[in-house]
Amino acid sequence: MDEWWAEPESVMLCNDAQSVTAEAEVSVTGKDFQLAYEARISGTVYQDDGATPLTETGLSIQLVSGDPCGDGDTSPDSSDGTYSIAELTPGTYYLRASASEMRLSRKLSG
Repeated sequence: MDEWWAEPESVMLCNDAQSVTAEAEVSVTGKDFQLAYEARISGTVYQDDGATPLTETGLSIQLVSGDPCGDGDTSPDSSDGTYSIAELTPGTYYLRASASEMRLSRKLSG
């Protein structure tokens, strides 16, 4: 997870970063960071019975922030029904399960 220095606290977006000026023979101190902890979402996609993991080839989970109908990051394919998406900025996300290009209405467990 990357963060950029800014006052009064570090920021996630480079456009919000603040510069630090260094001059000859002058020490610059007190440029501290508050690094946010990495967030992770993981779980299992189950078949209709709610107990048996979905083991179809090509199962993937898409993670979307903001508009749930927008594009997002996709987890690696899973053949055992589980997923894990790491290095997330703390926040609110929507999850969508897909298998073999067919959208599924499955119970997501996390």
